[in-house]
Amino acid sequence: MKYLITGSCGFIGKNLYNKIKSQGEEVLGISLEKCEASDVKMDITRGRLSHVVDFKPDVVYHLAGQSHVGQSWKDYKNTYMVNFLGTINVLENLASGRLKPIFILASSCEIYGNVERKEQPIKENRKPSPLSHYAVSKIAAEEAAFFFKRVYGIKTMVVRLFNQIGPGQSPGFAASSFAKSIAEGEKALKKPILEVGNLDAIRDFTDVRDGVEVLYLLSKKGRAGSIYNIGSGRFYSIKEILEILISFSELEFEVKIKRAKLRKTDIPLLWADIGKINRITGWTPSIPIEKTLLDILNYWRGKLG
Repeated sequence: MKYLITGSCGFIGKNLYNKIKSQGEEVLGISLEKCEASDVKMDITRGRLSHVVDFKPDVVYHLAGQSHVGQSWKDYKNTYMVNFLGTINVLENLASGRLKPIFILASSCEIYGNVERKEQPIKENRKPSPLSHYAVSKIAAEEAAFFFKRVYGIKTMVVRLFNQIGPGQSPGFAASSFAKSIAEGEKALKKPILEVGNLDAIRDFTDVRDGVEVLYLLSKKGRAGSIYNIGSGRFYSIKEILEILISFSELEFEVKIKRAKLRKTDIPLLWADIGKINRITGWTPSIPIEKTLLDILNYWRGKLG
């Protein structure tokens, strides 16, 4: 099979690109940036995407997007441009090329909004209730993808990703940010002070190496027209994540709440019901949170020299 990944230089994109390569499959990575997982530099929001059409993929993983909730408040126009109109442009190019690949759209658990604890873990049939521009842009992208399935026969599946973490993630995300600051403190590059946002939020964290395993399985076993949660089925508070990371260091750290890191809205709990994807693919996550976090910290220790 021939695989195409948009956003192949992103955190999930790089890991998925390497996973598919390791299986001996043909893969084309496209991204705005140039990296080891990018074969073509391309802006998905603009015009004809000739490489997409000419490659004639059997499977498209549409991962390209603006993936930061906080950034969507600062620049909502670009969030909608990339996440919604970018998705439509990719789909329009597939349709105009008369291609009907499996199209796996990366959406987000953020679309569920604030769900009461007694109604969690969250199933895929939960009605969306977005609380950010990012979440709205993802719902719009889902609707566009299913529209192209109904009208043009593109085999759309949607994956609603809960928090994916692992070594190599941008420090714009909590676990990687904490780990980078701890590594900087250990190397005396900064004072041993950790500036944090809301530590009370509770999230379902999955190691990206587990995540790409099931993304690959979906290309073989997933059903067109379906929505799948991808998570661990477990949850931790941001405070617990921070405490585990600090426990790996011999240095004493002071933790300070920084107002600039607090969001306009912060959903208290997001916890995935992964029963559906388990039934379809047989997948369950296997990497313990402690290993994931230690690997993230060691990544930053190595990167900082």
